[in-house]
Amino acid sequence: PRQDGPTIDGPRPDLPPVDHGADKSPPAPDLGPDTTPDQTVPLDFGPCPSVCDRCVGGYCEITCPQNGDCVCPPGIPCRPFCGIAGCKDRVDCSQATDCDINCADGGWDACHGDVLCGTGSCKVRCGANSCRKKVDCSRSTSCDVDCTSITGRGCQGDIACGSGTCKVRCGIDSCRGKIDGSSATDCDFLCAGTAQWDACHGDISCGSGSCKVACGINSCRKKITASSSTTVTVNCETNACHGDIACGSGQCTVDCLRAGACRSAINCQSSCGCAVSCLPNTTCQQNRSCPAKCGGCSPLDFCVC
Repeated sequence: PRQDGPTIDGPRPDLPPVDHGADKSPPAPDLGPDTTPDQTVPLDFGPCPSVCDRCVGGYCEITCPQNGDCVCPPGIPCRPFCGIAGCKDRVDCSQATDCDINCADGGWDACHGDVLCGTGSCKVRCGANSCRKKVDCSRSTSCDVDCTSITGRGCQGDIACGSGTCKVRCGIDSCRGKIDGSSATDCDFLCAGTAQWDACHGDISCGSGSCKVACGINSCRKKITASSSTTVTVNCETNACHGDIACGSGQCTVDCLRAGACRSAINCQSSCGCAVSCLPNTTCQQNRSCPAKCGGCSPLDFCVC
């Protein structure tokens, strides 16, 4: 049978002693990544304010009540969450800096009142039948509104952007009010993506920079105004772009090569370059107004009309 050898107390004689140094203690064991919740807001904000449920990644996170206003504290980034049928009144992030507003936390029917953003960047996520009134980021440095729920009817009120970039994405039967990017620089609007339809029922306006509008099936029901924009690109799918399209002094590209697309006037008379593509013998072809003389666009001059 096996016999156990002698027990050795202390260091093994065949190994050199470990020198921890005169003022050093043995290293602490590695317990893996720190999973302690972040209860501080970085930069100058100090401890997590008591109004916050938690502070994560520099944001004060708030689980909003079903009824009554949901109000963010002033002067710090804020991320409010609205569950199913939650936030029946306003979501007020107007006194915060950056806002990340989630009206899709439970999936649908959230944020029945106005959604108000602060002075920094603003992101708003709207689920099905959510964001029923105005989404206002008119004071924000950038605006990103997502209304692309697969079951539709998100963002039923107006959307107003501020002086920075403006990005709005609209799903089935969504964005039923105006999209106002007239104060913004660059605008990027998606009105119904792949296999979606019937988005952007109201007027669309762009600001002083680039203007991109993609109109899905039966979408963009009213006018698209980009008369102050440096470049304009509008793509119109089947039965899309019901209203006038007005371009600015830069390059203007409008694609209407789908049945029933571009039913009203397309005006690029003041543009230095214009490319409007229409199906033959259509309203689109009859109602396009092109520059008397093309030229002056840099780096590309073009005039296909």
